[in-house]
Amino acid sequence: MGTKFDVTPEKQASVPRFFYNQLTVKPVTVQGVSLAGKTALVTGSNSGVGLETSRQLLDLGLSKLILAVRSEERGQTAKKKLSAGRNLSDDSIEVWNLDQSDYGSVVAFAERAKSLPRLDIVVLNIGIGNATRVFNPKTGHDEMIQVNYLSTALLTLLLLPIVKEKRAVQGGPSRITVVSSEVSAWTAFKEKESFPLLASLDQKNAKVDPLDRMMVSKLLGQFFLSYLASIVPPSVVIINAASPGSVHDSEFNREHDQTFSGAIAKIVMRRLANTAAVGARMITDAAVNHGQETHGEFLSFQKIVPLAPIIYTAEGKKISERLWKETEEELAFANLEEILRTISEGTAADPQARPAAQRGRPRYGTPGCSQTESAESIGDHGPGGVLQPANGPILQNGHPDGGYLYSDWLVTISATEGVSRRRWHQQAHLAMVAGARINQPHAASTGL
Repeated sequence: MGTKFDVTPEKQASVPRFFYNQLTVKPVTVQGVSLAGKTALVTGSNSGVGLETSRQLLDLGLSKLILAVRSEERGQTAKKKLSAGRNLSDDSIEVWNLDQSDYGSVVAFAERAKSLPRLDIVVLNIGIGNATRVFNPKTGHDEMIQVNYLSTALLTLLLLPIVKEKRAVQGGPSRITVVSSEVSAWTAFKEKESFPLLASLDQKNAKVDPLDRMMVSKLLGQFFLSYLASIVPPSVVIINAASPGSVHDSEFNREHDQTFSGAIAKIVMRRLANTAAVGARMITDAAVNHGQETHGEFLSFQKIVPLAPIIYTAEGKKISERLWKETEEELAFANLEEILRTISEGTAADPQARPAAQRGRPRYGTPGCSQTESAESIGDHGPGGVLQPANGPILQNGHPDGGYLYSDWLVTISATEGVSRRRWHQQAHLAMVAGARINQPHAASTGL
């Protein structure tokens, strides 16, 4: 790991450490940042952390806020709460419908987002924590996997070409902050060796703890974040994840709160947990207070910390590859290959543009692997650990549409005439995992 953490992934993942931070660290209110003239979009913003994050963005002078909610009525109520005491025009806050249990709603929402003149900040906060297992009637997926992972991934991907297009107007990349959680590291993740992975999470007869399934949904989100950040440059969009910690007045656990054990837990959490307003400080901080050093990273209590430990292991690398492939297949209707091609097209890929903390990090690989080991872990290679082409040109400067993967070691990826862009991205990611670097995009086309 090239990123300088002050704690190991394993220690960061410990339950005692989380509660120690929860009890001793007081997140500070974000100050000294002006959001005048900027536009933000916050999902799940009618209550709890989403509502309070929206309030804090407005406190920083935000000019336009999109409240993305499932209930129009509750969204309008939230708008009134946020507008109270402010001198805002009626169109400063808009309420848009978004139901993440429905792919069609997600696609329609992203299509509407194209109409925005700019989109500086996106906070993806929607999440559910069911007390019993519920299956989506349209997709058949476990509803927590559907809402917390699949639809969040879909919306993230659909927003990529939109935020890329807005860069010129904004004078810089947008920020996408996904609300995550430390509990992603606490799941036993018994399905991790199952194939297909996503299908294994949908088995209706399986004995599943709903709380653990929620943790799995958050872990999948961290896998997705880390993989996506490895192929999408921070010059296009800065993508990170952040946790609000434990909050006692959120609706996230409203189903659990109605059970006997949940009611007892809620009494205890009132002493241990923060209010949603305090938890939202950590989300606001991640969305506006940091730069490229947070791309693909996780923030907890306003610090960059390791993701779930499994993500950094060889086993995690394999899971990441499988999850990405299965997610691509699940969301194939959204034409993800074209989205990724559009994102990489014309992107400047200077290795120094990626934060020094992330250059040289085998994102999922074993820390400290050598150049030779890196090349051997990929496959056929020539002298000095440089991959040789089966035939056709060596893409020393990345995919002709614009590659972006960096590390301290250089391994050139070859491509033959007619190789698919998906295959190129898979090759490139495998190289990056092993510690490879793909240089600046080549100016000439190779016919891919």
